[in-house]
Amino acid sequence: MKTRRLDWGAGRRTFWSALGLTSLLLSFAGGSISPAFGQAPDDLVKKASLTQKMNAQIPLDARFRDETGKEVRLRQYFHGKPVMINLIQYRCTMLCSEEMKALAESLRELKFSVGDQFELITVSIDARERPDLAAEYKQSYVRQYGRPGAAAGWHFLTGDDANIRRLADSIGYRFAYDAKTDQFIHPDGVIVLTPEGRVARYFFHLVYPPRGPAFCAH
Repeated sequence: MKTRRLDWGAGRRTFWSALGLTSLLLSFAGGSISPAFGQAPDDLVKKASLTQKMNAQIPLDARFRDETGKEVRLRQYFHGKPVMINLIQYRCTMLCSEEMKALAESLRELKFSVGDQFELITVSIDARERPDLAAEYKQSYVRQYGRPGAAAGWHFLTGDDANIRRLADSIGYRFAYDAKTDQFIHPDGVIVLTPEGRVARYFFHLVYPPRGPAFCAH
């Protein structure tokens, strides 16, 4: 079976329309952190935000490790198709867990498929996390997604703090670490990039249960 590629020039509007159909789970809004949860210091909460930087170029030379432990550069995932990207902490069982569940449900609503018409990159913001954990998460979410070819198109990355910050800064994603509680305070959201690695669209505020959390705990 031939891989069905989306022509970026002719298919751009169709692709955005397909994304728009998932608004029940991904609502487009202004960037901000989710409502506060727990006892995070106000000064740290203020450091967490997702600011739109339309058309900004991400650092394609940034180095990470994929779920197999192989060193990769972000440019390896940009080859003629749009790319979705989200930043989380793998060990987080609060905001990140809910974000990934909402994302997985949204992906199942799309008629286009990960690994076919677009790539998806999930990046850990915690430099302490390693490829073995990324591999565990990939196996779980690819299985939940349940579409052929997803394993080749959904990439789970880990990296050092410098490269994580370079990527985060390029897309306006600001997060902070609270040493007192050993927690990351961060925004939620998914960013869509062009095949050249430029920011094309933001999706903010995934839908959570009523007591939805605002930062990770592990």
